[in-house]
Amino acid sequence: MKHPFTLLLLLILFGGAASSQQLANPNTTNSNETEVFIARFNQPEHLNFLKGAMWTVTHDYADFKKMSEKLKTFQTFFEAVRKYGSGDPKPLAQVGGVRGFKATLSLWLGDDDQAIRSFAAVLIGISGDKALAPQLATLIKERKAGDDEMMVYDRGRAAFALGLLGATEYTPLLVAQLESINQYDRSGAMSALARFNATEYAPRIAKLLNRQELGYHDDTAPIHFLVETGTANNYKPELLQTMLTSLVGEKSETAMYALVSLDAKEAAPAIAKLLDDRFRKEDAAKALALLNATQYSNRVAALLKDESGLVRAAAALSLGVMKSSKHAKQVAELLSDTQGYVRDYAAAALLLMGATKYYKEAYLLMAEAHSKGAYLTDSSFHPFVESKSRSITEELKKELEVAKAVR
Repeated sequence: MKHPFTLLLLLILFGGAASSQQLANPNTTNSNETEVFIARFNQPEHLNFLKGAMWTVTHDYADFKKMSEKLKTFQTFFEAVRKYGSGDPKPLAQVGGVRGFKATLSLWLGDDDQAIRSFAAVLIGISGDKALAPQLATLIKERKAGDDEMMVYDRGRAAFALGLLGATEYTPLLVAQLESINQYDRSGAMSALARFNATEYAPRIAKLLNRQELGYHDDTAPIHFLVETGTANNYKPELLQTMLTSLVGEKSETAMYALVSLDAKEAAPAIAKLLDDRFRKEDAAKALALLNATQYSNRVAALLKDESGLVRAAAALSLGVMKSSKHAKQVAELLSDTQGYVRDYAAAALLLMGATKYYKEAYLLMAEAHSKGAYLTDSSFHPFVESKSRSITEELKKELEVAKAVR
């Protein structure tokens, strides 16, 4: 059975020949264990987690030489996995198989470099082997001498990994981490608890939303927990307060999109207040559009002349989503904007609002992206509202075909 192994893309980052270094404890691995391992590492979500872990280990290492050696081991193993997927099991057996690699990861959990410990923890979580959960729990309990407490993140990664393993027996340990002053500890614990769907802790976590002490004021993890567990609907007032009072843009934005994901139309007046906020008007316009708060279309249209290209683009897209054809002429003026991306968003907006008068010019602007299957709306909104943005993308695809026919 062949496995098109997407991790090969990551191996290209390091180039060169595979290391001849053998992985620790080369034990025989049964094929089912290997198949499960490969299947888990092929999941897009897990691959994204791995990319994040690789970014950390290649940017926060303590010793370049040691980090490079670890990555060579990593490369050797996954090159062998790629060959296994192509029908050649010998290289994987030569490096100890999946069990050998897991044994190596266990050793890395004890490394004196937290970037390497964190890397190993995430890989273990992705592997799905709950037999390694006790070692992750041990890492969470450790307090290494000399650590700057607020900069320690390996415990948080270990907690996150327990979530990936579905190790619910460690729930009490994770709940205890909610009291940590370290934001990484809390974030990792909340991520794991969300995966366990531990909704009974929602009230406790919601109380962390609007704490202003150091390490809490910029923490978006509680919002993610509430949305991911489906309990956010019970905490709309708290989310609204977070959106309006947070001095950190990302936290305010996250709370805003959490409300949009709940289709909280009652939040529209409060969101509209942010159309005058220098740092939040871009997202406020898009949030109002997703809530179909068309009563604010004139105020959004005023942003078409904003000095920021990002704001102009957001305003145009928002009017398109609102299908505010009465503003088509104003949006069309942006087809000659000095910024290319603003022109593209204006074109998309005109298509979304059905302004056929401008379809020829709009299509010409978007033809190249269209031919490559790229749509502006795919990445224009927060992940919390992915289903809404996907629907908008489908609308845009249909209108692009109409525009193609009439051009």
